[in-house]
Amino acid sequence: MGNVANWQQHVIPTLLTGPGEELSKILGEDLPDDAVPSKQYNSLPRLIVPTVRTTLSPGEDLKLKVIILPAKEANDAGLYWRTMGSGEFKRIALTHLARAVYSATIPAGQIKQQDLEYYITTGQGNTSELVFPAGAPRMTQTVVIMNDSN
Repeated sequence: MGNVANWQQHVIPTLLTGPGEELSKILGEDLPDDAVPSKQYNSLPRLIVPTVRTTLSPGEDLKLKVIILPAKEANDAGLYWRTMGSGEFKRIALTHLARAVYSATIPAGQIKQQDLEYYITTGQGNTSELVFPAGAPRMTQTVVIMNDSN
């Protein structure tokens, strides 16, 4: 993601935007839309968890940031979790923070210092459902509670 930010802030303006504006002035008219870099995400829908937690300290909340592309609000985005290997999954709705960024928190009081597993899923309108990790809900992400004996 750092590379993408670097390209957007430095490379694209230097190599594309600036020369495009200069060419537009020389031609005396605006460039066609397809000759100008898009400011919108135009690729396949993606669900990204930038930091995948695998351990927690006792008493620590599990806080997750989730990026859902494109930036329009996701349909029915949720984190499903349970104590590792047992019971039904509980659902926590993802909270929209800004643009394509969402968050979810599993409070430590609900975790009860027991290892857990989770997955994240969302629908994107008419497109297919997005999941994390790949293979969810059959495959889940595990989080181990570290204690003095670990």
